[in-house]
Amino acid sequence: MTTETALEIRCVSKSFGATRALDGVTLTIPTGSIHGLLGQNGAGKSTLVKVVTGVYSHTTYDGDIFIDGEPVQMNRPQDARHLGIGYVPQEIDVVEHLSVTENVLAGRLARGLMFRRSHADAECRPLLEQLGLDVSPRAIVATLSAAQRQLLMIARALALKPSVLLLDEPTTSLADSEAAALGQVLLSLRESGLTIVYITHRVREVLAI
Repeated sequence: MTTETALEIRCVSKSFGATRALDGVTLTIPTGSIHGLLGQNGAGKSTLVKVVTGVYSHTTYDGDIFIDGEPVQMNRPQDARHLGIGYVPQEIDVVEHLSVTENVLAGRLARGLMFRRSHADAECRPLLEQLGLDVSPRAIVATLSAAQRQLLMIARALALKPSVLLLDEPTTSLADSEAAALGQVLLSLRESGLTIVYITHRVREVLAI
């Protein structure tokens, strides 16, 4: 059941030895919104993302996480994906010798999805079009530019049909025109009901969307 709050973080604290990385962080993300998470390097953004995406088990920090109003406990990233949390890291992480389709559907193929190339390509193509990524589903990823690979990672996250999508510095590899185009895509995704957390240090981009 969808509620007015897609994701809520309550009083989350995490330390690494004597270093306090998060100190009582509370954050509420309304359903169907684009929510900017801004801060300089070292502010704790990445640590918070790793808490929300299950990289850090619930046993390693204090505080609570709620999805659609329900408390959740995650021990690994697979738990977060199962609960509808999608994540696109800042670092480009693709398999260069595989095709675009194989990269986009990688998460589902890992779960044992029967791979029929024509059907998989047909499923991949609308995701590429949605992001304005004008490449063939059968193109080898090694031939793609850095900007195209960044969009490919977003397509891969969307292929798992998340309810909340976390984007970590998504425009690092994009030109200004490409970043503006991505902003329009994110507005469209928001209108379709997707909740987006936009992690960046670029205030202008956040104000635009």
